[in-house]
Amino acid sequence: MTFDIVTGRVDNKFDFSTYLITWMPALGTCLGILMWRPKHIGVWLLWLAGTVSFGIGNTLSYFGIPEEVTTPSIRDVFYLAGWLYLALAVVLVTAHREDRRDPIAGLSTAIITLGLTSLIFANVIVDLSSNEDGLFVAQQVAYIVLQMVFVASVVRLWLASQRHTGTFWLVAALTVTQMISFFTESEMQAVYQSGGEPEFGSAWFIVLRYIPTFLGYILAGMAPMHCTMWRFGRYRDASAWKWNWKRELIIIGFMFAPIFTTLYHGPATTLRVLAWICVFLVIVRYWLIGYLIFLANQVALAEARKEVNGAN
Repeated sequence: MTFDIVTGRVDNKFDFSTYLITWMPALGTCLGILMWRPKHIGVWLLWLAGTVSFGIGNTLSYFGIPEEVTTPSIRDVFYLAGWLYLALAVVLVTAHREDRRDPIAGLSTAIITLGLTSLIFANVIVDLSSNEDGLFVAQQVAYIVLQMVFVASVVRLWLASQRHTGTFWLVAALTVTQMISFFTESEMQAVYQSGGEPEFGSAWFIVLRYIPTFLGYILAGMAPMHCTMWRFGRYRDASAWKWNWKRELIIIGFMFAPIFTTLYHGPATTLRVLAWICVFLVIVRYWLIGYLIFLANQVALAEARKEVNGAN
């Protein structure tokens, strides 16, 4: 495939070499489980289920099953299941890492995810509001929701109070490459909806669609083969929430993402709703932070009084 890209022979056909690449994540997951014997094997069984689902979906595409692709088709079921399984695997890692619920991290994840959704799928969101095909709209909404659920699970893991290993950074790189692929697919979908025809052989299409997509398959296979996969989600950390100004700037930036997207794409009800939801979540988040700080100060004051009374 690299040779085809360099020589400019890439088209929109699903050839045998690309078909083999799509099964690399499942093979890598099996090898990783056999090599490293992870303690929390449930995480990697879910990861394996997700990669196998993608492989089955791509197998159906390669052999043209079914011949007449409907909307939605059996292929979509496997692709959607793949994103769901991968998201559940990352959620299980977060559950292993934390002893208690973290509402601040949950709100932060929601803000970042909604901001990313408005940036990546803005064109699709605007076009779906005027589409009259109910099954097509349901299919597109399902893809957007499950793909962003996976992104949200990785963002939530990033916000978890724990150090990050090599396996995590491979999963994070996979997420970034797939977000690029999501954006390209949404742009191509917008071209279709407007009656145009995407230039499948153009350089930008190759770079933004093919390379991120297949790099994602490679990263999905590398993550379970990394030597740190056996302790991915193995340990817990009950440390309290700490202020981090870099993280706060990122969260505030994503709060403004739906607003800037609305200004760029014009008035769109869905984008406006996303913008107001992000603003509301930020207000609730900072109110909760202030309340928790107040409670912590009250507990510290009560303990100080007990020490004074005990000394007297």
